[in-house]
Amino acid sequence: MWAAFLRSVLPATKPLLLLSRTGVDWLDVILGEPGNDELFCLQASTRALPLATDIPYELSPGAKSRLGEWESKFLGTEAPAPQRELPPSRGVTHPPLINPTPVPAPSGQPRKRKWGLFLTAGVLVVLTIAGVLLMTPGKETSSGSLAGASGVQTNKKTAARIEVATNRFAEFMTNGQKFLAEQKLSDAEKQFSEALKLQPNDKDASNFLAQTQERVKQAKTEAEFTAVFEEARRALETDRAQDALTQVKQALQIKPDDSRALELMARISQQLQQRATVDKDYQAALVAAQQALKVTNIDEAIRLAQVALKAKPADAEAARIVRAAETQKEELAARDGNYTKAIAAAQAALARKDFPGVIAQAEQALKLKPEDEVAKRLRNDAQEQVKVAQAAQEQEQKYQVAMTAGQDALRRKDFTNALAQADQALKLKSDDSPAKQLRKDAQDQLAATQSMQEQDQKYQLAMTAGQDALRRKDYTNALAQADQALKMKPDDSPAKQLRKDAQDQLAAAQAKLEQEQKYQVAMTAGQDALRRKDYTNAMTQADQALKLKPDDSTAKQLRKDAQDQLAAGQAKQEQEQKYQAAMTAGQEALRRKDYTNALAQAEVALKLKSADPAALELKNEATKKPAPPSMANYDRQLEVYEVVFQLRKESPTIVQQDGKPAQALRRGSQLDLQFKTSIVENLRSQYRAAGGIDADREARLQKLEKALREW
Repeated sequence: MWAAFLRSVLPATKPLLLLSRTGVDWLDVILGEPGNDELFCLQASTRALPLATDIPYELSPGAKSRLGEWESKFLGTEAPAPQRELPPSRGVTHPPLINPTPVPAPSGQPRKRKWGLFLTAGVLVVLTIAGVLLMTPGKETSSGSLAGASGVQTNKKTAARIEVATNRFAEFMTNGQKFLAEQKLSDAEKQFSEALKLQPNDKDASNFLAQTQERVKQAKTEAEFTAVFEEARRALETDRAQDALTQVKQALQIKPDDSRALELMARISQQLQQRATVDKDYQAALVAAQQALKVTNIDEAIRLAQVALKAKPADAEAARIVRAAETQKEELAARDGNYTKAIAAAQAALARKDFPGVIAQAEQALKLKPEDEVAKRLRNDAQEQVKVAQAAQEQEQKYQVAMTAGQDALRRKDFTNALAQADQALKLKSDDSPAKQLRKDAQDQLAATQSMQEQDQKYQLAMTAGQDALRRKDYTNALAQADQALKMKPDDSPAKQLRKDAQDQLAAAQAKLEQEQKYQVAMTAGQDALRRKDYTNAMTQADQALKLKPDDSTAKQLRKDAQDQLAAGQAKQEQEQKYQAAMTAGQEALRRKDYTNALAQAEVALKLKSADPAALELKNEATKKPAPPSMANYDRQLEVYEVVFQLRKESPTIVQQDGKPAQALRRGSQLDLQFKTSIVENLRSQYRAAGGIDADREARLQKLEKALREW
């Protein structure tokens, strides 16, 4: 076929030599008389003389036109064009039209190709060289060379350039395989990529590059798996089982069937289960230890705290309980010793008739043991002796002290103290005109001052709270506080500015908020509040999320969970608080021998816990009431309440049942509504039982009742 093609385009007088070797699928083609240089192809390897189909070439526009005509002539699609006789060869090789750019042959790829597959490329190359011979005049040479189908004879300079490129390709391939063997995958990938730039169609280079890239991918996957797996293992070793579980799940997402990750998952699950058991034992022991410490069961508290420490050796709360119990144990021992010394000193003072000394030592003993009968008897006996000697003198002194202090307090505008001192003076001299005038002046001034102070205090509180809310970017609260301040002072410029600033900031902040952000913030805060058992806040946050997404099932479930937990917790807590308050008030009333109040509180406790043994016992004790106490006891009790609820100044002479001076209760303290209501009702009923209530006592009871309502 090659001979037929070449003869169709070459003059009949032009020599044509085709050389075919045994065992190869390519041949050499020489046009013209062959010389020494042209016979180089007989011994050249494919590295020295590559196949013609591996050599890039360019054709001039004129050559392309002629080659198209020759191709049509060979294929029989048009009449053959007239042949142009070549001049006689004189041993000069005709310069080729091709401007070859040598590209080295792929390493390990022989020149032996199935020439039928490269017919088209071979035809173009042969047409090019044949065109050169037909179109280029010159002296007849002994040889002209052409590589056909699989190889084209080039001059030695071209062969050298081809060999250099071939060597570079081989070097890239060798280096790439070396780096691949050394696991230098990035370097290997670069080498094979460079080889493919020289030989884009080389299968070996393509295969090696694909293999390298696959191994790079596998190495990356293994590195990701190893990093997550090692993090999970370290978390487990450092007792962070929950973190370890998260990491090992990520590792199994990367390599689902990895035996190491599956084995680590089993270990983590086992540790979490063991920890749950240990935590349960720890919590039980810790709660019991805390309860034992509250009831002063010192040895039991130490034992239970040590049980908790056995479960969690580094637990700070259990260690604190042990230390607190041991300290309390030491304090109790020291207290007993000090109590014995105080009683001995009191008895010695009694023998010397040193009654103040007896009282002082008895009080010291009662500080250590408040309910000790021996100390109470010593103190009471000494007090009676002192009272007998000082009764008359003290009354006058108290009156003078009260009047002096009241007048001084009135001058200093301490109207509350002035009023208290006037009342104290009137107790000593009920019809004393100066004391009555002092009380009236103090009442008038106190009412006027309190009104102004309350209004200014409310204004200051609102402004402080509003400015603080503005700094915290709580613009809604800042706006509400500004409005509250303006109610007190409608034309106040700072309050107006605060309201304007809050309105501006609120509008700006609200404009920036997106619906999804609000939803996420509300849900995060609600779930966090639910975990912290802040169910009211959790429900508020769930409602906020539902305003943004009314049909969101997650927010609905959060609200339901919070409502359920809040309802259960509040009901139980309120019942327990009311029960404890009633029992505490009842026992306190029983100690004061206020059996009516004690009985009423026992009834309240039994309504909350119908068969409660402690409440039944309190009720039985309250029903065993002795003869009613004297009117003076009720007056003393009223004075104590007046001091406690800030209707009277504190005074050393106004003491409680335990002998300690009465102290004012801090404003804002929370009191049970039933307890507040029972105070005045019990006093009024006691006065009536003792013989009636005069106008002065009724007025004082009404003031106390008003103070309790506003507390």
